[in-house]
Amino acid sequence: MTVQGKRIAASVGLIVVVTVVSVWMQDFLCGAGVDLKQIGHKLDEVPAEFGDWRTRGTNELGQVEGKTLQCAGFVGRTYENQQTGEIVSAEVLFGPTGPIAAHTPEVCAASVGGNQNANRMPLVVDSSATETANFWSVILDVPRSPAGARVQNVCYGWSVGDGWQSPESARWTFFGEPYLYKIQVSCVVPTGEETRAMESCRHFLKDFLPVLKNYLVPAP
Repeated sequence: MTVQGKRIAASVGLIVVVTVVSVWMQDFLCGAGVDLKQIGHKLDEVPAEFGDWRTRGTNELGQVEGKTLQCAGFVGRTYENQQTGEIVSAEVLFGPTGPIAAHTPEVCAASVGGNQNANRMPLVVDSSATETANFWSVILDVPRSPAGARVQNVCYGWSVGDGWQSPESARWTFFGEPYLYKIQVSCVVPTGEETRAMESCRHFLKDFLPVLKNYLVPAP
C-alpha cells in the first residue's frame, strides 16, 4: 500500500471511530434503551380525585405542541377544591430532556401574542414534612380576554422523577438526563387578584405532589 493509500485508510478509520463514538454519545445522552412510552403511560394512572380536589374537565395537548415537545406522556386536568372553591388547571408532561426543558409558559404565551406582566419569581412549596419543591411563578395575560380583565398565574418546574426544581436554565441543569418531567399549574383570576391565584396554585401543588410522586419513575 502506498503512503497516500495508508493516509487515506487512516483518515477513513479515524472518521469511522469518531462517528461511532458520536452516535454512542448521542444515544447515551438521549437515554438509549429507555422505553419512554412505557414510563410515560404511568401518567395515565394519575387519579382524577384526591383529597378535596375533584376533576371538572380534561385538558388536551395540542397536536403541534405534542409533536414539538416529543411528549411520551401527558396528563392535563382542571381541578376544583370542594371545600374552598379554588379552580386550577394542571398539566404534567414527560419526554426527552431537550424539548421538555425548553418548554416554558412565557415562550408559549409569546407565540400566541400574550404578554408577560412581570418577571418570574420563585415559589417554594412544602410538599411534605421533609421535602421542599421549587417552582417558577409568572403572571400572564389570558388569551382572548378583554384587555386587563383577567390574568393567570402560572407555576412550573421540572423533575427527573425525584424532587422538583426551577433552575435558571433547565436545559443546562438537566443536560445528559435520559428524560424529564415538567409540571405546569395555572389559576385564572380578575386583574388585581394575582396573589390569590398564586396561593391557589401553591395549595394545589402541596396536595398534588405527594400523589403525583407515585406515578413518576426516577431517572437511572
